[in-house]
Amino acid sequence: MVCAAVAVEMKADVVDSVESMEFDVLDTEREPSFEVVVDNVSRAVSRVERGGPTTVVSEEGEFYNKPDWIVEGALGTEFKYVETIGERKAVDIAHHAAYAVRNLMLRHEG
Repeated sequence: MVCAAVAVEMKADVVDSVESMEFDVLDTEREPSFEVVVDNVSRAVSRVERGGPTTVVSEEGEFYNKPDWIVEGALGTEFKYVETIGERKAVDIAHHAAYAVRNLMLRHEG
């Protein structure tokens, strides 16, 4: 599993720019439990260059549908589930980036 953390400048309905992007690869030997996913995301987010406070935005399924306050406590940073079109677009950028990195890694393994 590849986690992409993307720092963006955005408005409610659009992503203005991608400022920084980092990745973390989950060890495929580990079961992707809630705690493992939190560690994976935390490592990627910690490496992203950002100018201000951090808010992690995700789809609910990414954290096993846990309430946002539980995820926020586990991550140790502000967290919310997607609410706006701009946030949806930011999450889509991260998904596309993670998928591309995963494909590159699979090509180099074989």
